[in-house]
Amino acid sequence: MTPRAPRRGRRANLPVLLRAPSHPVVRLAPKHPSDIQALPHPDWLGQTVTFRGPADAILALKQTAAGSGLVPWIYDYDRREETFFLWLAAPQRGRRGLSIAAAHHLARQLREAEW
Repeated sequence: MTPRAPRRGRRANLPVLLRAPSHPVVRLAPKHPSDIQALPHPDWLGQTVTFRGPADAILALKQTAAGSGLVPWIYDYDRREETFFLWLAAPQRGRRGLSIAAAHHLARQLREAEW
């Protein structure tokens, strides 16, 4: 076993945020019971909208706003394939992305699998 060389220099001091706290850490209990499944501040706001104008225009607006009751989901598979291609061809954290041909081929396969 070879002897270790003596250490030279000192480690740099850690930034204040990374040092261990000198005072005891106190964890506060939540103010609401843990069985409540609601946020203290909802991510929605109730809104009331009032329209004024001729009765026939208001009726037309009401009928148009009611719609058919169906959401017209539109899947644009060409756009999805392009998105897949861009994800696959882009370099990620020091690594190269796939080749252009491989990215196109895999994006096409993902599009077909999604369809």
